[in-house]
Amino acid sequence: MKRVLVGVGIVIGAIAVLTVVGVFLFTMTDFGRERVRRFTLQTLSEMVHGQVRIGGIGGNLLDGVVMTDFSIADTAGRPFVSADTVIADYHLIAFARKRIELHSLRLVRPLVIFDKLEDEDWNFESIFPEDTTPDAPDEGPGFGDWVAFNDVEVIGGRFIVRTPWKPDGDSVGPARERLIATALEGGTRQHVVRARKGFQQVMDFRQINTMMPRLRLEDPDSSGIAIQVTALSGIAAVFRPPVAEIRDVEGTFYVIRDTLRFDDVKIVLPGSQVSGDERYGIDTQELRLDLRGAPVPLADLRWLYPRLPSHGSGTLDFQMVMRDEGPSDYVARNADIRSGTSRIGGDFGLTLTETDARFHDTHLTFASVDTRLIEQLVPGLDIPRRGAIGGRASLDGTTSAMTVDGDVTFDDAVNGRSRVVARGLVGVGGGDVRARGLRLRLDPVQVD
Repeated sequence: MKRVLVGVGIVIGAIAVLTVVGVFLFTMTDFGRERVRRFTLQTLSEMVHGQVRIGGIGGNLLDGVVMTDFSIADTAGRPFVSADTVIADYHLIAFARKRIELHSLRLVRPLVIFDKLEDEDWNFESIFPEDTTPDAPDEGPGFGDWVAFNDVEVIGGRFIVRTPWKPDGDSVGPARERLIATALEGGTRQHVVRARKGFQQVMDFRQINTMMPRLRLEDPDSSGIAIQVTALSGIAAVFRPPVAEIRDVEGTFYVIRDTLRFDDVKIVLPGSQVSGDERYGIDTQELRLDLRGAPVPLADLRWLYPRLPSHGSGTLDFQMVMRDEGPSDYVARNADIRSGTSRIGGDFGLTLTETDARFHDTHLTFASVDTRLIEQLVPGLDIPRRGAIGGRASLDGTTSAMTVDGDVTFDDAVNGRSRVVARGLVGVGGGDVRARGLRLRLDPVQVD
């Protein structure tokens, strides 16, 4: 019996060795790799409602793979994802445990396009349709329940998000056409283009280079996607120019249901380092930013509010809520900002709609603030005199109906100083000046 068992053991061992050698030799030949490429292409084509391309497959395939000219497109050939080269290592034992876990994943010049037209699904939803087959009885986690990538490197990546856009819902007729023309001509912050159906807003993230030690897509014990980033650089064209030039990013990002968020992520911009929190509703397209930095050059924030001057810096806590539909809000707290000879401190709030600008929670102190700088910051404001403003002011309302409480000096470039202590409501617009409940003390006042 002992001899029989030993003999059986030797035979089984020999079969195993021959099998491994055969697989090794098969995958190390061009013929074998081509057969694997065709098999992989056929398998993916059965999963994808669209077009799949794999130019070539290399590597020994026992512990790693190299794919070239990889792409997935929809049925009309419109691209969804592509990459010049995909390199990944893996352990076969992980697949035996029903886990998809790749190591040293390297993506060279990947392109990902998320595309959605009005009243249609996202492109990836049509390319990867949901399985309508009734679920089998629960037998525990299986393939697809664990998906994670370790040591991910992206070189020269680009990610494009195209979402439906339409003008304000209350506009009709010629007014609606004017809003559309303004958006297409670059008159709004959103980058709006004509699409196959209606219009789309485009956000473009390009020249992306990043290192991600861990990218968790699926885990039975955790919800959502977690992305750990230790290095990231690139250009973020979230709106029309100016764009955000990102030198480095460090932190962890989460995608839970329809929300992308990060907390206390450190971001290095061309002239500053800031930390921040963010929430972005993928479906609602509402962006909430909370940035903190000291000092922060104003040029680093012009991608958020292009009317900021390109010169100057300061300390501030900055919050922004930008909505695809509805008003957008910009708030600065604890500000101490200098641009040229101008200095502004305190709190500032500004809500923008397509047709109006409204101050709120604004309590400022200022010195030597040029009137041209104020006109630059506030759209639609035209100050009829040139000079410098100093003092303090609290503002609430629009330029046509604003509640003020201030003590302001104005050094006219020609006629010298005037001082106004004011409390009440005042508005300027259409060539008229209106006031209600306004109390003034003028000491002195230039009457030219």
